[in-house]
Amino acid sequence: MANVLMMGLEESIGQQIEKIATQANHSVRCSPMQRHLENRPDADLVFVSGDQKDYISTIYSIRSYHNAPPVVVVTRLPETDDWLDALEAGAADYCSAPFEAVQIRWILDSALGRPRAFAMG
Repeated sequence: MANVLMMGLEESIGQQIEKIATQANHSVRCSPMQRHLENRPDADLVFVSGDQKDYISTIYSIRSYHNAPPVVVVTRLPETDDWLDALEAGAADYCSAPFEAVQIRWILDSALGRPRAFAMG
């Protein structure tokens, strides 16, 4: 079981991710978006809203801590070139909504360094 932190996510997206993560036996909590963090996030994985202003600064702030948790950027923006900026800033992954449950499970497993099950088509 991992501790998952969601920062600044739109409510409907956060609810979708929370449902999927809790079904996979992860603990989930929400937080407002923070540009600079005073302490290392108490989480094994952080989902950050890519729809928020200055989300790259949030990634840099999280990644500045020793043993920083992986960061996954989630966005609703349909046409964005920000995915490369997010990955270059240290994000472990980038996800655009709408998404399928299998996609979020895959991201959870990947970011947490767990073996992934084969996708059944």
